Amino acid sequence: MSVHVYDAQDRRPQKFQLYSSNVFVSLHWSWRIADEDGKILFTVEQQILGAHCEGLFKKCQSVWTVYEGRKRDKRIAYYGAGAPDEHDNLYLVFYRSKSEYEADTNGGNWLGRIKLTPAHLKEQGDAADFVPDEYSVEVGPNEDGALMLLTTVCVDLVEASKNKRRFYEGRG
Repeated sequence: MSVHVYDAQDRRPQKFQLYSSNVFVSLHWSWRIADEDGKILFTVEQQILGAHCEGLFKKCQSVWTVYEGRKRDKRIAYYGAGAPDEHDNLYLVFYRSKSEYEADTNGGNWLGRIKLTPAHLKEQGDAADFVPDEYSVEVGPNEDGALMLLTTVCVDLVEASKNKRRFYEGRG
């Protein structure tokens, strides 16, 4: 998949490529963000096994890490975590590191945040309209808005896969 980003000053597009890893081998969702020449700029990863859980894999939060370059370089650009609310809206809040996330007890020192309202059927009398996913992305001052938007694309791919399973299982 490729994504085009335009610069506000000169309107020149930059093309980024997203490469996905095999989730069953690595036990996490992972994408590499590369430039047009294939140079890996960032790795975006979601942990599949629970993190920040209440009990053994119960009420686990969704945890995302964005690395500069490859994960093995261990340079974290953003660490994000969040959980769905009672209406299945997913809120992810991003910090510079896991320790900054854990230290922010009042939730006000975030660098970026994503809110997802998943696709659903809206009842209107005898009819139902399909309402697609809706995202809200906020980026703090001097943070990388394009990277946060590319991360949102990765979040969307994971959530779409979960929603697809729910619909096939008759729970959607």
